[in-house]
Amino acid sequence: MDDVRKFFRYILPGLAFAIQLLIALCISDWKNIPDLLKNGSIKEILSLLLVGFLASGGLGYIFSLIYYGLYWFSPIAKKFAIDHISVFKALDEFIEIRGPTGNIIPTISLSKEKAWVILTRFWFNKSEDSSCLKGGGIITERMSNIVHSIGATIVATILSITFWIIIHYHLSIDANFFAFACPFGIFIFFIFWLLFLALLILNYFQSMKYSQSIINSSLIEFIMKEYNAEKKEKVIIWYSD
Repeated sequence: MDDVRKFFRYILPGLAFAIQLLIALCISDWKNIPDLLKNGSIKEILSLLLVGFLASGGLGYIFSLIYYGLYWFSPIAKKFAIDHISVFKALDEFIEIRGPTGNIIPTISLSKEKAWVILTRFWFNKSEDSSCLKGGGIITERMSNIVHSIGATIVATILSITFWIIIHYHLSIDANFFAFACPFGIFIFFIFWLLFLALLILNYFQSMKYSQSIINSSLIEFIMKEYNAEKKEKVIIWYSD
């Protein structure tokens, strides 16, 4: 499973970045690339770095770090992060979230970050004793790998164009920046790049929605079983910052 996780989260984003960057450069600067690589030592160094980074997932790891840094950044989290607040609000009559001193934490005060922490801790604490949480955990782990892989690939796709602009500017520093080797090819590439980016974003939100639904449904099932087993007493969930 670790190999699959590494492939999805690290290798794929790195490959997406490298492929898009190379395609853009080959279309826009194919006349300059042979001159750039005439120096054999530079070619060998670039090849070694590229192979090493892609093989180790280095590029994808960097993109994943950027993605996770943005993921919980409050303005972005409101739109992109998984949302478990709704499930806690729906279960408000059946659960009681308490702080370290026993104080009750209202579900209405939860942020996405707090809701995720509370659910994750509760989930893994109870999953060994619950078939619905344990079975749901296997599915959600796979979905999580897909969601975060797509998120890192979105970062890689945006950065591929950023790096292309920087490299193309360097190669055309003595000429017109807009003097592409194949202008029509660049136009077509940008159309496909925008479509690919839009497809990634659409799949990201769809995968997030399915993952969120599976997790929330499994939690509701477990909480209601616990509530009924406790003779209609609220299920207590502990939380501390």
